[in-house]
Amino acid sequence: MDCTKNTVLSLCTYYTNIKFWYFLHQYVYHRNKLPVVFSAYFDKNKTIHDHDTRQKQDFHTYSVHSEFGKRAIKYKGSNIWNDLPDDLKGIQSPCSFTGKLKEYFLQLS
Repeated sequence: MDCTKNTVLSLCTYYTNIKFWYFLHQYVYHRNKLPVVFSAYFDKNKTIHDHDTRQKQDFHTYSVHSEFGKRAIKYKGSNIWNDLPDDLKGIQSPCSFTGKLKEYFLQLS
């Protein structure tokens, strides 16, 4: 199926839809809007390393040793958020973020 402006969130594939929800979860986490239980769920690279790195603002990605671990939100969420362009990460409004994220997905397909 080809993505067009009319299919916006019936977006192309099941995988794309899941990825969209991962992005939304990470956005809400990044804005500190999740319940307290998630407050220390993801670590920024700047808290892991004692020196400055180019990715100090990215989430730290821990190594996993199984396919099951690669599907965990702690691993997958960090990876997909780190791959997101910086201009999208900086959007303050949740409505603007979802709109720009949909446009981003349409550009990728």
